[in-house]
Amino acid sequence: MSGVDVPTFSLQPILKKRLTIRGTTLRSRSPEYQSDLMQRFKKEVLPHMRGQHEDPSLQGLRVYVHKVFPWTEIQDAHREMETNKNAGKIIVEVV
Repeated sequence: MSGVDVPTFSLQPILKKRLTIRGTTLRSRSPEYQSDLMQRFKKEVLPHMRGQHEDPSLQGLRVYVHKVFPWTEIQDAHREMETNKNAGKIIVEVV
């Protein structure tokens, strides 16, 4: 899929999972704007993600893990996802 037109694309799987698609491109923005945006991200967002915010009530983002599967059970992990049994992330360990 490339370009802006995708004539035979089905939205059904996306709608069924109630997913949100968001995208942006910074190519049209100036290097100064891009630099400022990255610096603001480092200052304003990363501390929340790392749980290092100066306000203790802001504990950071939480990731909910539904189940961890070994690589040898990849088919079981996929079945778990297909049946919508998960309420969090499905992790597959590759060791």
